[in-house]
Amino acid sequence: MAFIGAGSGRVDEVVVMGDLSARLCMRWPSVDPLIRQLLDDLTARPAYVVNLRWDIIAWNRAAERLFDFSGRAQADRNFIRLVFADPEFRRRLPAWREDAPRLLAQFRHDLASAPDDPAMLLLIDEMKKVSPDFRRWIEKPGMERYGWGVSIVLDHKGGRLSFDHQMLTVDEHRHLRMIVYFEQ
Repeated sequence: MAFIGAGSGRVDEVVVMGDLSARLCMRWPSVDPLIRQLLDDLTARPAYVVNLRWDIIAWNRAAERLFDFSGRAQADRNFIRLVFADPEFRRRLPAWREDAPRLLAQFRHDLASAPDDPAMLLLIDEMKKVSPDFRRWIEKPGMERYGWGVSIVLDHKGGRLSFDHQMLTVDEHRHLRMIVYFEQ
């Protein structure tokens, strides 16, 4: 079975705060071959790997069928961006009002481990510009329910799929986590 969704390994540059001399040179992360094999082995369970910024860097066929990650540009494969700024993705999430605050609470928790990370701050600035809900909730204290995935997804035929999820740390030093979906 072929692996879907490996990082390309190319180098992308992001200009930070308009200063051409202050460039953040980011290499799109890739996953270890054993993690790729684990993703492939999870044939019945959608699973994907995210980094600290929630960029989706690898996924399996079940996740591709559910979320169509390969149909998106690399820059758009960010779970926070999908949930808050992609109207089509949001339309497929009937429990969006419950899921989105939980996801954002987890994202804020992740941000606490790298509060000055330019890539994280750039994503936050972008999301504040395009999503009133993100802008309102990112500063909201007391959001204590965390979550890694969405609970209900409408498949491409309109069928309703309900999920629980589990997060597995697959590379502690690079902050890579695998999110595995378990259909209820």
